[in-house]
Amino acid sequence: MRVQNVLKLSAVLLVGVAYYVYYPFPADADEPWKMMLSMVPIRIVNHVCAFEENIGYSSSVHCRRWFSQFLTTDRELSDEDLEVTEPLFGGVKVRLYIPKDSNRDRTGFVYIHGGGWYLGNVNIYDRKTRDIARSVKAVVVSVDYRLTPEHPFPIPLQDCLNATTHFLRNAKDYGVDPSRIGIGGDSAGGNLAMAVAVKLSQSRDTTLPSLRTLSLVYPALQMVDFNLPSYLAYTEGPFLLKKQIMISAWLNYAFGNEEHITEFFNNRHMSPESWKNIRHYVDNSFIRGNVGAKQINDRLNFNESLAKDVEAIVSNQFLSPLLSTDEDLRKLPKMLVFTCQYDPLLNDGMILVKRLQNLGIRVSYQHFTGVQHGFFSSRFVLGKGKQALSAYKDFLKKEL
Repeated sequence: MRVQNVLKLSAVLLVGVAYYVYYPFPADADEPWKMMLSMVPIRIVNHVCAFEENIGYSSSVHCRRWFSQFLTTDRELSDEDLEVTEPLFGGVKVRLYIPKDSNRDRTGFVYIHGGGWYLGNVNIYDRKTRDIARSVKAVVVSVDYRLTPEHPFPIPLQDCLNATTHFLRNAKDYGVDPSRIGIGGDSAGGNLAMAVAVKLSQSRDTTLPSLRTLSLVYPALQMVDFNLPSYLAYTEGPFLLKKQIMISAWLNYAFGNEEHITEFFNNRHMSPESWKNIRHYVDNSFIRGNVGAKQINDRLNFNESLAKDVEAIVSNQFLSPLLSTDEDLRKLPKMLVFTCQYDPLLNDGMILVKRLQNLGIRVSYQHFTGVQHGFFSSRFVLGKGKQALSAYKDFLKKEL
């Protein structure tokens, strides 16, 4: 009887393991087993956090943040190649990497981490930023901006702007040529990096050096249209990022809460009149043919009360930098944009690239097939992840 019980328990455990491990990716996925394994801890955390939220113990946002910090191991800051410190730049904590060499005419780079504005920190991204500093031989500033929902827009943006401005003004103190500083980020960090770049390009302060590069990895660029093809395509599936998760992150960033998430999910948060004024900035006609009329019709079932409350916020170009004018785009530094296949944010990046190309602005663009959002910073190192990081560093070496 005891043996039978052990066998039954073993069978249950095997089924449970199989449930978490075997959640197949599409047939055209690269290294599907690595992606499936990378999703095991994420799926476990998501289930635990959903349970905690359902019983009223904790919000899923705070639960996920706790797990991400708990699972991150601290490491020694400095190493044989880099002096690593954590000073305040403009009152904002940063992790600063300075190569240990005699070069006093270095390039500089500001990196803004992803994580939906509510996850992530400089420690989680340490391997990536340390690698960039070492390989590019640049002084790297990794910004530890304040997170949502406690600190919603524009606080994270202001932190990133303050830290970047401080670095530009004091670059020479770190042996950096102030005319050779770039900025970049992934996902939510890409949003913040582009917003900072737009802000600085509009500055009338002639004493402030200009940024030299802007490098974006699957950036989140707008919250005015959640019915873009990639949002619709990745509503369900085995992926790290899906439509509802992204909308939840957007709402926490914009408002510090997830109220009306169903209305946003159904794209009912903007009136047809307001949409007409901005739709040309989010024009996806090159993706799926001329859908101008359909885009307007999508808005006829809008929530009038909600639209009145949120339209001015969601259409703010510093929250949704894809809504920047053509004139603003022309002022931006040399750009690199990466997108990937299994990603609700795919069309955000594609539309930005298309707008730049239509304006005759040179942009380095790479699309990575067979991989999902997060592949650039995943600890399960994929071939495409190595390829992307190598191309990212090559861009910085060349353009800085």
